[in-house]
This record gives sequence, C-alpha cells and structure tokens, in this order.
Amino acid sequence: MKYLRLLRCVFLLVVVFSCKNKSTSKAIKNTKPNILFIFPDQFRNAAIGINNQDPVITPNLDKLGKEGMVISNAISNYPLCSPYRGMLMTGLLPYNNNVLSNSNSKRHKYNNSWQKDDVSISDVLVKNGYDAGYVGKLHLTSPPPIQRQRHRALGRIPTKRIKTRI
Repeated sequence: MKYLRLLRCVFLLVVVFSCKNKSTSKAIKNTKPNILFIFPDQFRNAAIGINNQDPVITPNLDKLGKEGMVISNAISNYPLCSPYRGMLMTGLLPYNNNVLSNSNSKRHKYNNSWQKDDVSISDVLVKNGYDAGYVGKLHLTSPPPIQRQRHRALGRIPTKRIKTRI
C-alpha cells in the first residue's frame, strides 16, 4: 500500500515537472537583448565618471557603462554632426547617403537629408521584432525654410509685444 502511494506521488511529480509551457519556452528562446545606443554631440571622454579622468559624478551613466558595453577606442571618419549620425544610422558614407554637411533649412535646396529609401539600423531592428525609438535631436533632415509673411500695411514682419506688470 505504501509502495503504491509512493509510486503515485512520484508519477504525479514526473507529470507535473515534465510538462512545459510552450509559450514560456518559446519566449525564453526568442528573448532579444535590449539595445540602448547613446551618441551625444561634443561629449569628451573625460566627462563621464567611469573613465576616471576628471572629477565628475555620473552615477547613472557609470552604471550603464558597467552593465553594458563601452566603446572606448573609436574614431569618426567624418566628424561633423549630421554626416556622423547619417553614417551611424545607414552604414553608408556621406557621399552615398546625401548627408554631406549639417542638415538645416538653408541646405534644403541641396537635398542634404536622410533619404526616404535609405535602410537604417532602426529599420533592420524593427524587421527583426524590436520596437525602435529615437529621443533627441535627429538632425538628419533639411526641412524647407519657413516662409515669413510680411505685414501688408507696414511692409515688415509683425512682432508680438507682451505686456507685463511690475
């Protein structure tokens, strides 16, 4: 009797622990690493505490650096804001992605912008199941200049005057 009870318990334990939740095992297999790519403008190597160069206190950036990957020996072959960002996003040199200089409304007529048909790293990530986002100044498009309308009667651009009380 005790032998049957023990056998029954062992059988139940084997059944319970051998059953796998298929969605859980698939989720574990399909887990992709999070990617956080920070590329600031004009950020000196000494301006982050993890590098121990200047007496700066950057605990959150230090934690990111310790838990992630820090590329400490890199060089830009086109050290200008917009072309650099264009190269990082598309993998193409500025001569191939049309971002030859800093993008702004003065360069709109030269089509100095990220092209709609360029495949970027964010496009590749989205196609591979990632959610992609960008926060900050993208600085890869040259918007058309804003056409200012002149005031008809005065022939000048009207300005708003703010009345303040002291």
